[in-house]
Amino acid sequence: MQRFQLSVNVSDTLTLDAGWWEETMEETALGKPLPCRLIHPPEPTMYDQVLRHLETISHEARIPLKSQLNFGEVALAGGNRVTTFDRIHHC
Repeated sequence: MQRFQLSVNVSDTLTLDAGWWEETMEETALGKPLPCRLIHPPEPTMYDQVLRHLETISHEARIPLKSQLNFGEVALAGGNRVTTFDRIHHC
C-alpha cells in the first residue's frame, strides 16, 4: 500500500497536514473491480493545527523583540543627555 500525503498551503508560514490517501480496488455488486481512493484524516486535526499556529504567533507577538542597541550607552558615548522619555520611547 502506497500512502500519498495531502497538505494545504494556507500562508507563507502555515502549511496544514490534511491527511493522506491510498488507492484500493473495491468489488462492485456485479463482481467487477473498481478503483477507489480512501482519504484518511490528519492527526492532529486541521483545526488543532490552526489553533496551535495561532497560539504560537500570538505568544511570539506578546514577546517584544529586544533592540540590538543599548540607547543609553549610545547616547552617553555621543555626549548627549538621555531623558526618561527617550529611554521609554526607544526601549
